[in-house]
Amino acid sequence: MDFGDDTFHVEFGDKATRAVSLGRYLDSAIQLSDRHLYGPAFTMLRSGLEHAVFDWLVFLGETYVERIRSVSDETWGEWQREREAGADWATSIHTWTRTKKGDVIIRWRGLLSAPDEHGKQERLSIYYFLIDEYDGLLGKPADQEDDGFLTKDELRRRASENEARWFVYLRWSALLENLEQNGLIDAADSGRISVHYRFLSSYAHPVTNSDVRLYGRNLAGATPHYDHYASELVLLYAIAIAALELRTYSEGIKERLNAETADHEGTTEDLKAADQVAGHFWFVGENPHPRDLHDEANRRSIRQLREGGDEPVAVPEMSEVAFPRDPLSRLIRQHASSYGRVAGSEYVSPWPRTDASARG
Repeated sequence: MDFGDDTFHVEFGDKATRAVSLGRYLDSAIQLSDRHLYGPAFTMLRSGLEHAVFDWLVFLGETYVERIRSVSDETWGEWQREREAGADWATSIHTWTRTKKGDVIIRWRGLLSAPDEHGKQERLSIYYFLIDEYDGLLGKPADQEDDGFLTKDELRRRASENEARWFVYLRWSALLENLEQNGLIDAADSGRISVHYRFLSSYAHPVTNSDVRLYGRNLAGATPHYDHYASELVLLYAIAIAALELRTYSEGIKERLNAETADHEGTTEDLKAADQVAGHFWFVGENPHPRDLHDEANRRSIRQLREGGDEPVAVPEMSEVAFPRDPLSRLIRQHASSYGRVAGSEYVSPWPRTDASARG
């Protein structure tokens, strides 16, 4: 990091440590892939994706969302009156709503630091503090027993607070909701990221046999072995997740300190190279590949036949393309040319492979 003076900013040192930690996960995934252990590699990438999404909020989050369930009409009315009267506890509320079921969803402004000698305050993401506050080893409140240092009641109180942190801020749906509330992603991006999370989670929770999906049908007992598609997908995930981390960290430094990473030009060139080599990997943003357009046109044609229609099917716009639920099958199809059913939607692969059509 280059802060432009002799000051060391502990906050950004902590955040840089997060980026280094993520690098270890991604490096481990690539090492597993080099040994053709693609399932374990995807498991490691699932941790990496969650790591990067959490860090996104650490680096750039300015608000956070809290959901308070089953708030009565009387309590909700009292809270509204207190806020209108200028109660201190409500000054950090950005917006709030109450659902038909009585759940109050509060979007809080980020936490403010103590004023410096000039009265200036820094706004910090609550996720920055959760790095140290959440204890993943504590367990549920009911599991707590007197440990000789703290009483059962004290441990249960801490476990209850810890559990609340998880549900409000740290579970996957809460992370995505807070990304949306901070304007860092939209609903479409939230859906895309969740598809990747589900795909990678299917290897983190291996309750089904995935060998055929990872290595093809002609196994003959020879697993693990090299597979082009699984290997490529591991690299694409590692590139996309690393690029996300570098961009959000660099943006956070620029916004807060008007500073840059020490090798800013080199990092920028690396990110450009990442965009070029991973341009066919649909991660966030509206960037479907030509194969996605082709597949969407075919789906619409088949749907029309099933419903008895006979109107010609137009090639869909990019914004109309459905996000595929299986990133590995999508990648395999990108290596196979197809002429399909819809005129003008032919797809000729820039990377044709003779085994792609059979692999499916």
